[in-house]
Amino acid sequence: MTKISILSAVFNEENYISEMIDSVLRQTHQDFELIFVDDASNDKTVDIIKSYASIDPRIKLVSRGIKLGKVAAFNLAFEKSAGDCIILLAGDDVLPPDSLEVRARHVNPDNIPQHETAIAYFKLKMFSQVKKFDGLVVPRGNKANRSGGTFIMNRALANMLFPIDIRLATEDIWLATLAEMLSAKFIEVPYVVLDYRIHQGNSNPRHLNFREMNVALNRRFKTYEYLIESKANILSPDQVRRLARLSLLEEYRYEGNIRRLIAGEGVSIKQRMFLIFHSTPILFYIRQRLFKLFSGW
Repeated sequence: MTKISILSAVFNEENYISEMIDSVLRQTHQDFELIFVDDASNDKTVDIIKSYASIDPRIKLVSRGIKLGKVAAFNLAFEKSAGDCIILLAGDDVLPPDSLEVRARHVNPDNIPQHETAIAYFKLKMFSQVKKFDGLVVPRGNKANRSGGTFIMNRALANMLFPIDIRLATEDIWLATLAEMLSAKFIEVPYVVLDYRIHQGNSNPRHLNFREMNVALNRRFKTYEYLIESKANILSPDQVRRLARLSLLEEYRYEGNIRRLIAGEGVSIKQRMFLIFHSTPILFYIRQRLFKLFSGW
């Protein structure tokens, strides 16, 4: 059976962490390790994790009380992992009971040579007290979501993607961009494997005003610049040029230069529309008001 390492970087998750751990323990696929790195929580998060770990040895708290930052915490969790495959799971999210089983089915070391890089992405379903978010399945149609909580990758690929540059605030864009470029097998499965909680504490700048969102997104999109700095030696010249183009388009978005974004080449329509609707206060307001229409393209 495929052993899955579930990496979780947590900070002040006392309201949600028990629900998350219980959802992992209820999985139909039971060969896993759940590795926690506590990023200096000052609530009861660590106490709750320790209570579960004392009962089930698959639950491991490998660091606590030290402020690392989300990305460095994930790096440490990966360093301590031993599974055939890797997934990420936030302390406030929940796994449907068959999540690990479905994921493992598509990236199985019995069917994929050990040296061959592979990743599979799936869908997520939002749940929230805010009506416009609750019950929304992302994305629509037969595509899969590229966020950190919806993939499973084998260790051959994970060894190429980790460590993540610790200058970044979040891991999503780094992992998704590199995975697409370096995976021999890149699979999209239209099946929900994650219940994603929407609340004010999400790292995604969904609840911020335009000025705050603009700065937060710009920091996230520094990923492209950092990837060129650190991974150019394992990427093709075309891939490096694509990253440079994405970095330039982010500059246009940050400056609110709609004309250059509309004329931009080398990216999909979906990517271009995202940049455009996050480039000015008015367009950002429209996107927020019509969230269900724009989400899940």
